[in-house]
Amino acid sequence: LQAISRICKLQVDVSESCLSAYCDHALEQLNKGNTKELSKAEDEEFLKCLKALADLKEPEWKRVFSSKVFEKKNDITPSKVFERIYQGAVIEALKYSPQYEEGMSDDEILAAHGILSYSQTLEWKGAVEYCMTDRNGTAIEKKIDTSLNYYGTVLNAQTLEHARPILKNSVEKIIVIENKANYESMEYNPKILYIFCHGYFSPKEVRFLQMLMGTAPKEIQCYHWGDMDYGGIRIFEYIQKHIFPGIKPLQMDVETYEKYEEYAKTISKETMEKLEKVNVPLLEELKEKLLETGKGIEQESFLIEE
Repeated sequence: LQAISRICKLQVDVSESCLSAYCDHALEQLNKGNTKELSKAEDEEFLKCLKALADLKEPEWKRVFSSKVFEKKNDITPSKVFERIYQGAVIEALKYSPQYEEGMSDDEILAAHGILSYSQTLEWKGAVEYCMTDRNGTAIEKKIDTSLNYYGTVLNAQTLEHARPILKNSVEKIIVIENKANYESMEYNPKILYIFCHGYFSPKEVRFLQMLMGTAPKEIQCYHWGDMDYGGIRIFEYIQKHIFPGIKPLQMDVETYEKYEEYAKTISKETMEKLEKVNVPLLEELKEKLLETGKGIEQESFLIEE
């Protein structure tokens, strides 16, 4: 009863946050006598951590967050307590969040909920201008033109937060590329903006790209080129949902699959089960091909024959 009472209190505290659904799940499991959830509910430090996560107003570096929430524990310094003891349980809780997407890595799950474990950077090759904002949020008039960076532009987390982008008029097409080797192989073209996505875009990247699309003409062509597998389909779905609603797949079709089929790798039984449940209309034919063959193709395979 004490464990249920603690979760009920937490549920009230986080009712407006991403952790509300987890509390519903935890209560359901406690009422069923789930001992795993019972041990979590009895850990006051774990519940304190969830409450602090729900209260985050701005993204926080993982070890800074840990230092603010915890004291030294079992000879582990405060900055490392979260990572060493509670990170796994918190990630499991966050999988009930509306922001969670199947296939996200642990770092991506944490980043989507405000805990930064690596520097969020955005990379592209193409004609974009951006200006910075001052401490008051006022845009500075002087613009930085990235069309001069023929080999690519990289913005770190702080720059992403304070930059205001504009797509230059010369750009007629945007191509989002999942894998680094394929992105690097693209040569600068004033008519094409190549964006490296590395997987699921972080919140700051999403915000920056949403602003960029706000400056793009309605007729702009947007494409995503990624792995022909479960992960590639889910990343396409995420980008379509959050950034580029009109995006289309590029070289992610049955014809391309058959061309590179000799490089296909076996998909695990667990992933095949997840694949069956995916519903992305633009990639339905590719999905059926993957289910038929039981194999997926990584994007890097395109570079083998070059």
